[in-house]
Amino acid sequence: MFCLAVAGSHDKPHLQTNQLLTWDGLWYRQILEHGYGPRPAVWPPGLGGWTTFPFFPLFPFSARLLHDVGAPMLVSLTLIPNLAALAGAFGVYRIARTRYSHEVAMAAAWVLGLLPGALTFSMAYPDALFMAGCVWAVLWASERKPWLAALAALVATTARPNGALILVSLAVATLAAWPRTADGGSPWARRAAATAIMSAPSIVFLALWSWNMDRWTGDPVAYLTAKRAWDETTLWEWVTGGGRQASFQLLIGAVCLGLVIFFVRRFPAAWTTQAVLCLAPSFVLGMVGMVRYSAQAFAVPIAIAVLTAGRRVLRGATVATLVLVTGVYSVFITRYGWVP
Repeated sequence: MFCLAVAGSHDKPHLQTNQLLTWDGLWYRQILEHGYGPRPAVWPPGLGGWTTFPFFPLFPFSARLLHDVGAPMLVSLTLIPNLAALAGAFGVYRIARTRYSHEVAMAAAWVLGLLPGALTFSMAYPDALFMAGCVWAVLWASERKPWLAALAALVATTARPNGALILVSLAVATLAAWPRTADGGSPWARRAAATAIMSAPSIVFLALWSWNMDRWTGDPVAYLTAKRAWDETTLWEWVTGGGRQASFQLLIGAVCLGLVIFFVRRFPAAWTTQAVLCLAPSFVLGMVGMVRYSAQAFAVPIAIAVLTAGRRVLRGATVATLVLVTGVYSVFITRYGWVP
């Protein structure tokens, strides 16, 4: 939050807190104030036919509750992401602590907040809600707490259109959480029951939301179709002439994905699955946003913490690099119009 406010205050006498409500934040503010609005005259949309339909309801409707009880607009749209970021950082600590020392787990929680993509955790974005939902869902699934995992998965699912992908990670976590019994008995019945409990709320939400989209637009997956309006850069388009922003996004995303792959044999499969599903689709669907997604893959800060454990010079250099890159990225966002 501080980086964005300071970077946006260039040649101005005060901090620019309005920078926290830019880009997608403007769409969430519109949903808060006016709802999703009517079906566009032209559907499916072409490039530039932007609508509110790609944005899921948890964040704007919860912010509206705050606004309705008297909170200012800025507070309503930034308090929830900041609180969710704290919950997510604690979740990263808890899940890292299941395998590593207190020192490593604490470092992972701090690294999470220093990643360039964590800038959106203080903006009017649902990224922190999604990240917190994912990490707690996987943690609780691993601890055989399917009802709590279902609640956390529902948070992720209602926060972002790709949130339901967390159900894949929960299914993977369930395989490890319910191993074979001592007498060689099969745990498949318990695995199936736990997976059904964890998945049911998210599946019901998606069914109801798709029905609502169909009622509004005649298209049950309007939240996916509406993405055609956004100008995205795929990996192939970058190879054939991508710009600087796409190159920066690709660099950060590729480094983070490489870290996760490097630890694939040391991390639980559910951690790796969640990270890959966060990052890999962007190479095909559009890479502008990979910096954000890298901070939502909770295995990334854990990998950095493990890699630098016991190496003070390396950890110090890593922290300094993250602070520098995050500061530079905040300038790119606020002064040069880069998409967060």
